[in-house]
Amino acid sequence: MGHRNLNLLHLSIITFCLWESLSLFEAWFVSPYDAFNWIPFILWLLPLYALRLPTSWVASELALVMVIAGILTAVNTLTYIGFAFSIAAWIPWSKESPLWISSSILWMPIFSYLMVEWPFGIAISCKVLGVSLATLLKIRSLRNEV
Repeated sequence: MGHRNLNLLHLSIITFCLWESLSLFEAWFVSPYDAFNWIPFILWLLPLYALRLPTSWVASELALVMVIAGILTAVNTLTYIGFAFSIAAWIPWSKESPLWISSSILWMPIFSYLMVEWPFGIAISCKVLGVSLATLLKIRSLRNEV
């Protein structure tokens, strides 16, 4: 399989994962518990500045497995985790990658449901802080690679 075909396959995977995760974006603007979860998501995407050709087939494969599991079980969180892995496939792997990928849970609706009893301002601040710390560590590791 040529290099171009592999890139198209990765692009197809991320497109499929994005399509299956569209309800995530709807939740951010409809659900009062998920309002402003797009802010941690934007912060989580900052390592994309190091965008390279897809570097991790493992992350792409995990993305597909998680999205298909989410579709089959109707558990949206699995689909969103797959979406996070599909994005992670485009960013070089480092020892901070597991922490950074794990912090994606902070922009997913499941975490908002866990924090439903918290005052809204504190909940969103904790999400932003958690994602920011993980993202800063990831960016620092990417800068050290260069």
